[in-house]
Amino acid sequence: MGKRKRGRRADVIRDALRDTSLPSVHIVPVEDQELGCADSKFGGAFYLPEGGQVPVWGDGQEMEFLAQIRFSQMPPLMGFPRKGLLQFFLWTEESVMEEMDAGELSSEGHFRLVYYPEVSEEETSACEGKVTENRWPMERWNRGMRFERTEEVATFSPEETDLGYENAMQALTPKLMKEAGYDLSDCPDTDQFFLDFGNWGCKVGGHPAIRQGDVRREEEAYGAYTTLLFQMDLTLPGELEGDTFAFFIKPEDLAAGNFEDVLLYWHNTY
Repeated sequence: MGKRKRGRRADVIRDALRDTSLPSVHIVPVEDQELGCADSKFGGAFYLPEGGQVPVWGDGQEMEFLAQIRFSQMPPLMGFPRKGLLQFFLWTEESVMEEMDAGELSSEGHFRLVYYPEVSEEETSACEGKVTENRWPMERWNRGMRFERTEEVATFSPEETDLGYENAMQALTPKLMKEAGYDLSDCPDTDQFFLDFGNWGCKVGGHPAIRQGDVRREEEAYGAYTTLLFQMDLTLPGELEGDTFAFFIKPEDLAAGNFEDVLLYWHNTY
């Protein structure tokens, strides 16, 4: 089926689910050799001001730098900072990640976020990140970011929708699915439906990608993390063979610029 036809039938579903729409800023990883240490990026040399420290794991080894977002370079998104730099670090040692649960809190030490409310252009310094020797087998990016403002409707996985949008399933009536041309009794068509409405990709805000179910339903305390802060998705279009890291935050903490209490939802493909 052609890309244009697939897009038209997906629009039928999106129109029916318009009340679940959330604003989002999608992030396209790009090759860019001109990046400064304080620019938005995946991997590479990151911003570390004088006196700053790289988060460490257990015995003092530095965590791996995943990404940083400079909010002044991103289109404004309601509820998110308009300035400052937010960094994401993860301890990527294979044996440790093998023991990680799907849902982890930053207080448990497997990952850390660092937020600099102000970035000094005169005193920027680059820090080359370190990588653990026995690293988890996932792609390592060294790329820039291109931002694209968009809106997206609720996520659909083979089992459910994302937290707070359970009623969206009721909108998928047989009449609507027939009008859109999705036949969920057909395996390839079912796979295509979950690809079209899985909300994959890297982004800030919006709806998270969920392969099976939303981990925020597994423990009552997780339900308070209702805002998707950042999603770093290493999956390939049409294949979904890669790790996805979704970072959630409580709305009140986001409003206060407090990034110490964050939930990581990790889709492990191995």
